[in-house]
Amino acid sequence: MLGTALRIVGGRRGRDADGAERSTGLFMLLGREQRLDNAGIYLRGAEAFFDSEGRVMLKARGLARALEYCRAPVVLGCNETCNFRELLPDTFLRVVRFPTLPFVLRRQLWQRELAAAFCTVDTADVDALANHFTLSGGQIVAAVRSAVDGFRMREGSAAFPSRADLLAAARAQSQQQLRSLAQRIEPLYSWADVMLPAATLRQLRDIESALKFRHVVLGDWGFEKRFSLGRGLKALFPGLRAPARP
Repeated sequence: MLGTALRIVGGRRGRDADGAERSTGLFMLLGREQRLDNAGIYLRGAEAFFDSEGRVMLKARGLARALEYCRAPVVLGCNETCNFRELLPDTFLRVVRFPTLPFVLRRQLWQRELAAAFCTVDTADVDALANHFTLSGGQIVAAVRSAVDGFRMREGSAAFPSRADLLAAARAQSQQQLRSLAQRIEPLYSWADVMLPAATLRQLRDIESALKFRHVVLGDWGFEKRFSLGRGLKALFPGLRAPARP
């Protein structure tokens, strides 16, 4: 799309204590290298220059001056909504937003990365991963790499990681922004432990099936293209109030 090669740089330095000075030195070197290679710069993880409330960090103010050492194109990539106009008020910017990958593309990416890593693919695992986790392409690649690392460390006799291992790797990617807000717990109970009337239990299993086969209804049956909203699942659990304690 840009017609030129890009040098990829991580944006974590924006959090360092001497962020401005480090950024200036880094971009002076990058500016020299990109002129020698006739390449652009892709700065990923640019959300590191913003705090948890989306405001520009004070240590990141030197980024605008540091970018003067680089020539176009300079691409800033982020996984969250970032106000780059506040970060670079005097710079011409073009914002390109990438939509969430649909199920079909997520499944293709999972299948491609797993086949490249393990030379075999379990279709059921791929469908479950693509359905349960709405990940970006980079997150899927990172999840497969994590699964590969864990699989090699165990050195078992299996030729392919278990579904639980793949789900854990994908879950680690999807929970990166939730760890500061909530703590995940591992469930100790199964459906066999639920004691409810048959009709109520059947309704709960229907909810489980709706989540499990969501990709079939929205993707394979084409309902995702017909609805701009209301693609999620809502469940209301009414009941009697608990008796007041004396």
